[in-house]
Amino acid sequence: MTRRLIGAILLGWLAGSPLRAQMSLTVLSSPPTFTINSVAAYRSGVTFDHATLRVNMPGSGQDKDYTVSVRASGNAIQGASSIPITLFTMQVITVLTTSDGGIRPLVRLSTATQTLMTTRVKPGNSNTYTGDLTIRYRLDGGTALLKPAGSYSTTLTFTLTVL
Repeated sequence: MTRRLIGAILLGWLAGSPLRAQMSLTVLSSPPTFTINSVAAYRSGVTFDHATLRVNMPGSGQDKDYTVSVRASGNAIQGASSIPITLFTMQVITVLTTSDGGIRPLVRLSTATQTLMTTRVKPGNSNTYTGDLTIRYRLDGGTALLKPAGSYSTTLTFTLTVL
């Protein structure tokens, strides 16, 4: 059985900010596919790490605080079957940057926007800041996964906001 989360991007910014035209959030590759093909996977769930996002911001020689948020469009669906989106969790585990690492909570997905991380970029000069985010994805196991085999999908919307 395959579970798939399909990603989308949305940029957030402060109105009138000079960063508006220069900042970006890029999906490095499609978010992962969850494959449930064993009794152990049904019982315990599936966890894996995936380099999902890249943050780019222009350098200014000043520290910048920013957040990356996520929300799901709804449950993971295939035809008439669905898996509750609340069975999925995400957490930023690696930030390859010149940032301070920041706050990176474990987020249980929902249709409400939730903060994946808040951090401060410390560029130290006027160079452009680029940071790749590795996200740990988890699908909980249990009887909620007793669904017809196939690809279940939802849309994830990631938002980058400069504070």
